[in-house]
Amino acid sequence: MVEVGLKYIANNASGLTALIGTRFVKVPLPQGTAYPACSYQRIDEPTRVRAMGSDPGLVQARYQVNCYGEKREGAGGAYSALEVADQIVSAFNRIGEADQGGVTICDIFARLLRDDFDAEAEVMRVIVELNVWYRE
Repeated sequence: MVEVGLKYIANNASGLTALIGTRFVKVPLPQGTAYPACSYQRIDEPTRVRAMGSDPGLVQARYQVNCYGEKREGAGGAYSALEVADQIVSAFNRIGEADQGGVTICDIFARLLRDDFDAEAEVMRVIVELNVWYRE
């Protein structure tokens, strides 16, 4: 259910959608997808916060967002994947508690992890980790 909220945030972030449109999809990225684009996946089991007496309904989950892009002409050789990763961080980091497409997301901590390059496909991938806190 939290993935509905993540897609909602991505699809409503104007800086991000200006770059990728609606190409924010669950792994794997469909073959033939235009670049730049993003795919996401949960990278561990959600952890429920437990408390004495009653549980608060708070859950923490980690997601990986893969930002893909090709080398851009005239932009000093920059890869669009780096621009997309910056927009992912801007859209998701410290979003604050709010209803996001029917899901109450309490907060998100976003950080760039690493980048790599596929020389054969000439595509750059930048990985962003999202630490998502939400209510069930």
